[in-house]
Parts: sequence; C-alpha cells; structure tokens
Amino acid sequence: MFGGLFGLMVSWTYKNPKKEEQKFAASSYHSNLFAFIGTMFLWLYWPSFNAALQTGNSKHRAAINTTYGLVCSSFSGMICSMVLHKGKMNIEQILNATLAGGVMMGSTADMLVSPFISLIIGFSAGVISTLGFHIFEGVIFKYLKLHDTCGVAYLHFVPGFLGGIIGCLVAGATPETKYSSDIGSVFPMMGGDFTRGNSKQGGI
Repeated sequence: MFGGLFGLMVSWTYKNPKKEEQKFAASSYHSNLFAFIGTMFLWLYWPSFNAALQTGNSKHRAAINTTYGLVCSSFSGMICSMVLHKGKMNIEQILNATLAGGVMMGSTADMLVSPFISLIIGFSAGVISTLGFHIFEGVIFKYLKLHDTCGVAYLHFVPGFLGGIIGCLVAGATPETKYSSDIGSVFPMMGGDFTRGNSKQGGI
C-alpha cells in the first residue's frame, strides 16, 4: 500500500497539466508484450513473496492462500474486462488484475482462512482492480492531473488498503484456539504467557 501511494505521489509531483499529452501515455504492442512477460514472472513468484518471512505451517499457508487469490483474481479480471469491452480483453487491465489477488492476500496469507475465503478475496481484487483502472483513471487525471499509466492505484494502493482491513477482520474473527501451538508464529503477542485475545489483536 505504501509503495502504491509513494508511486502516485511521485507521479503527482511530476505531473504535466497539458491534457493533450495524456494520449502519449498509451501503451504499445511491444511494451504490453514485455509487461506480460514480467507479470508472468511476478505471478509465479508472488506466493514466495508473501511466504518469504514466514516459518513452518505459516509458510505453507501463505503460499497456498496467495496462489488461490492469484488464480481467482486472474479469472475475475479477465471476465470483468470482457464485460467492460463487449467480449474483448484489455491487456493492461488484465496484467493489473492478475496480481491484485496476491496484493490483497498479503495481510491474511499466513492466517487461518478457508480456501473459499481466499478465492473470494482474489475474485474481489480482480474486479476492483479492473473496474478501478477502467473507470477512475480518467477521473484521476481530470481532477488531479495525475498520470497513473500503470494503474498503481488499482494494483497496489486500493487492494493493499482493503487487504489490511481484511487482515484485521480475519485476525479478530478467528479464535486463537484454532491455531493451537502455531499461534505464536502468526501472532507473537498471543498464546503462551500472553493474554491478548483475537478480538484485541484484530483491533490493534
């Protein structure tokens, strides 16, 4: 989320108020091809991004939950793009949507969430990313003169923010007894000699 906001602010400070120059921000076939290759590598390695700092069962949960989110966001992004473009797909929207599920799963990746919840989070991320890129890109340029040519707001900032909120909800709704002895690896201040409960952890 911070990376998305930072990128937007850098773009905002470098803004060019000339509306006619917005047309030069469009992508080309070759740039889309290279972006697709890069996105494919990111998609493959994103589960390891979310699981990198985890240990034990948390590492496995993070990789699996992230994969579920990525698969579903790819699916929902393609469907949403086809609906918005009368059967055709917009490659820029799809490239963003395919990764949005991994971003939104970031906070909850190592927590105990069912596969269904992971799929719902990923599906929502794909729809939000695609709709945001399609609807609000022009609005942001019109009122803020902000060139968000890569859809940073709809891939990193908004999914990251919503993912953080979902992390709070999941932490608060999942009883610590479900984690058993694994609770300390997910929430270091819960279990053992600590008295913090799941509702307090979610609030914090």
